Amino acid sequence: MIEQKIPIFTDMRFLKNEMLRNLRDFPRDITDILLAPYSDGVVTGLDLTVTNEVIRITPGIVKVGGRLLLLKEGTEIPYQPRGQSQALKMIFEEPYEGLDFKGQEGIVSLEDHIECQPDEMELARFQLEEGAYLRSDYQDLLDFSTGYNTLNLVHQPYSGLKEATIHPAILRYFARELISCRTEHSSDIALCYQILNQSKSISKETLNAYFQMRLGDEVAAMDNVEIHTKLVKILDKAKQEQRHVVRPHIGNRKLIVD
Repeated sequence: MIEQKIPIFTDMRFLKNEMLRNLRDFPRDITDILLAPYSDGVVTGLDLTVTNEVIRITPGIVKVGGRLLLLKEGTEIPYQPRGQSQALKMIFEEPYEGLDFKGQEGIVSLEDHIECQPDEMELARFQLEEGAYLRSDYQDLLDFSTGYNTLNLVHQPYSGLKEATIHPAILRYFARELISCRTEHSSDIALCYQILNQSKSISKETLNAYFQMRLGDEVAAMDNVEIHTKLVKILDKAKQEQRHVVRPHIGNRKLIVD
């Protein structure tokens, strides 16, 4: 049976448990169905920017263990130069169930150990030296993976179809740069339009098919580092192709009538 069931609140009517359950369950059921094909990872939001003292995190949604957790308000995480790698992580507690509520909680924390435990999810990493400043303004596509003094988003698992994929900010930067190269490859144009036309990231399956067409490479299991490396390779290749394109020179034209 398929249905739409909306409670009706009128005077002189009893408020029933079924009506309250409908208000509770309907929005959650819709969200769960829409996001069911997507993997664990950042679903939306949780954008990161830096100042001289803090990393700012916008509100967002993360999926973990098939459950959706909300960061309802933006937050700030202070940082200091330590001369060693640090990782900004979400650390999740065990799901709970009480008399009135059941759910799961997590915190955002800056950790010295980079490797993620099963109850952790990386948002970014960096290594800040004394006297340097942390930045999130990237000079080129390769800069997203710079090891020192730069907020590295490459390792963040972004929720994708079937499996986590790379952060859409990296893909949008790639697409804008590739379009500026005036590429004529149909696969480049198709992927760029797809990236720039949506807020979600691109699935690994799509990226793998693109890499196969553009580079002749096909990898069954790619991590985000390998995806980023291939994107940088394609962009460098497109820039080289642009330099070798001989465009017809259009000078002054004269029409001579005899």
